[in-house]
Amino acid sequence: MSRRRQNAGGVDRMIDKLAKRVAAGDFYDAFQMYTSVYNRLTSEGKTEDAQALLLSGTQLLLQHNQVDSGGELAVMLTQHLISYDVPPSEGLTKSLLDVLQAFKYDCPHRDRYLAKLFKWSKLYSEHGHASFHKACADMYFSESNYAMCTSHCTYLDYDGITFYNNVLIQISHVTYPSEISLVITWAVLKFISMKRLEHARRIFKCYTMEHPNLSKDGFPFSEPLLNFCHFLILSLDRNNPGLVKLLKEKYQKCLQRDPVFYEFLEKILFVYFNESSQATASNSFGGLGSLMGSLFGSPPPAAAAAAAAVDNPAAHQEVDLD
Repeated sequence: MSRRRQNAGGVDRMIDKLAKRVAAGDFYDAFQMYTSVYNRLTSEGKTEDAQALLLSGTQLLLQHNQVDSGGELAVMLTQHLISYDVPPSEGLTKSLLDVLQAFKYDCPHRDRYLAKLFKWSKLYSEHGHASFHKACADMYFSESNYAMCTSHCTYLDYDGITFYNNVLIQISHVTYPSEISLVITWAVLKFISMKRLEHARRIFKCYTMEHPNLSKDGFPFSEPLLNFCHFLILSLDRNNPGLVKLLKEKYQKCLQRDPVFYEFLEKILFVYFNESSQATASNSFGGLGSLMGSLFGSPPPAAAAAAAAVDNPAAHQEVDLD
């Protein structure tokens, strides 16, 4: 925490006392005491002590597989961070990541925790801390939830491109061979629409060089969409909206393979050149196009809402899953 908690001795003794109750299996009473002591501490203005109590209780209960009570405390913890304007710190970030990793796959509170975690984190960075996105991407990838995984991969830092490339190659293995180019085209257009041109350039290079089913000869490619991506990046390097419009016309047939591609191009023309309509690329399936949606289906409502909170910079003001 940013400064030493006042009267920490008394709270630390309470934390130790409750830890013993949890260790003894007295989970229900421990949970009730965590919530009542937390409320008392906040009413007394001891918000740092209250935060330490919630964090300890969350970690202990989840460690003992008490997913309901531990999950409730986790959601209370993230709401506390929001309500009391707690700034991020290295230690706090690590603790919050530890809490996320303690959740089980089917815990109903995990998505609620994530929604509030990103709501808090985006108070201090536009899309939330990159380490939270990386943890979510790892988690969903391990669960083969590629739709949610990619929604977080688009917010990784530049060093995360290697991981994202591996995810895209894995996704391509569950598509038809003819759809290999659609996977990377979606990723390139998504990055460019976010004004992350260097990310788009790197993911395109990695994918086309490392995909086992693509020729290593590079441009020109046998797949028209790959040539489209190549030319689109060059057009933006030259800051030329006319070339972007020409590509949209010349590659109309292959772009029609996924309607979201047109939405991305409209957004790209707007954010780079202030031209065309203010269309926004679809946020369905965490921002994935119709190809990805047909592959992986709709995510659960809570997960979809959490993904919306990630994809839409304003969504954290609207999404509340309590």
